[in-house]
Amino acid sequence: MIIITKIKFNVTLGLENSNWDLFCIEKELELDFIPDIEDIIEDNGLHFKIESRKFNILERYVTIYLKDYTLINDTVKKDVLKRMEDSGWYYRDPAAYKLLEL
Repeated sequence: MIIITKIKFNVTLGLENSNWDLFCIEKELELDFIPDIEDIIEDNGLHFKIESRKFNILERYVTIYLKDYTLINDTVKKDVLKRMEDSGWYYRDPAAYKLLEL
């Protein structure tokens, strides 16, 4: 039996009617289960739908890719980024990039 020790979530944000995109915002969690494709993940008031999963058996983790999340305006963008930052989401290197500044 292989035990998964970590689940890593990835999501891409985009601003509607704009060229602003933020690829692969990440968050790592420990869960008692591995969510399935099409499941909905709720995190700090935000809801994300699972698009696919990729298992890394050797390193004992699974990457969950979430469907792209489209933001309708700058106000919503700031709110979503604040909620994500407060909940532990990060972009590349959390020491170098602050979600609210992107």
